[in-house]
Amino acid sequence: MTLPLTIPGAPSAGNCPTSINHPQAPVSPSSSVQALALPPPIESAASTPCLVEEDGTDDDYADNDYGDDDVAGPAPDGGGRCLSIARASSTVRAVEGGKTLLKDVPMHVAGLVEITLLYKALANLTFGAIGLLGRSECGLASAEEEARLRLLTPTIKGYAAHWATAGMEQAMGALGGLGYMEEAGIGRLIRDAMVEKIWEGTISVCALDLTRAVSKEPKAVTYYIEWGRSLIQAAQARLHSPALQAVETLSASLQRLPIYFGESVTNALLTTPLLNYFAAISCALYLLEHATWSRNVKEASSEVDLEAFRRWVEEGEIAHTHVQMTKAREDYHRRIALNSKIVYGGDVLAAKL
Repeated sequence: MTLPLTIPGAPSAGNCPTSINHPQAPVSPSSSVQALALPPPIESAASTPCLVEEDGTDDDYADNDYGDDDVAGPAPDGGGRCLSIARASSTVRAVEGGKTLLKDVPMHVAGLVEITLLYKALANLTFGAIGLLGRSECGLASAEEEARLRLLTPTIKGYAAHWATAGMEQAMGALGGLGYMEEAGIGRLIRDAMVEKIWEGTISVCALDLTRAVSKEPKAVTYYIEWGRSLIQAAQARLHSPALQAVETLSASLQRLPIYFGESVTNALLTTPLLNYFAAISCALYLLEHATWSRNVKEASSEVDLEAFRRWVEEGEIAHTHVQMTKAREDYHRRIALNSKIVYGGDVLAAKL
């Protein structure tokens, strides 16, 4: 079907706005008419109930039916905006009777460093996956890249949405009472980010989807490890000694992945810690890739980029998530039984529902 639609012509030079302070003459449409072919109407499909598999997870998650925006998500962006607000505040707010700016107080800056490292890690991870998504949509991604994207999609959705809000709350605290006020803008950013932790899958659902992806394509972990090794080998040839210990730690963490994914089949307590562990390793690999590039092209920020990678591995999430994994693996049958007793034991106050 074709419909004659009037297409406005380009405005003349006299009608082009040159200043918002002067009134503009209205632009008249030209008399030319073009025929545009419209697609046939799409018959409305009957609504279908959400499919739930026997394990209680939505079938949508099992098939990785995330939207394109779920690979990125607003959580890292909101975290960056909160960090910018907190950082700007520290450059104008003074303490000690107005003698010292907060940016010159080491304890305050140390708190902002934690938020900054989290933001750098999530941003590098997110945009790394966006690059893979672009290659996939253009039909340029290899089988290895498609497999890596499949693993990273639920990982970013679960990890970034869950942990970005923690950094945003810390940024709110950096402003003191002002951070809680609506005028600061952080409260609304946190409220918007909180829903990311729920819709299209909580971190638990995303963790189940990650292990499901590995069970359907066992080679995905192998492809991922090969990619990680290539980044580590490139870094070892270019980076100096202060970061090499962190590189070795990352390499050892990478080699544990097949064991942990294998154990997650029988140990239900490993599922969520494994997503956090896998996400922390992925963040470290993308931080390492960026630091290697930065040093290779002699960027002014190369020292900072390398230190961000080192701290993430040696002082941050790699070490923390490894402890989580160790605890989840130790006598997990007894731990599961005790978990039930702690939650549903006789000393727990009952509530009327």
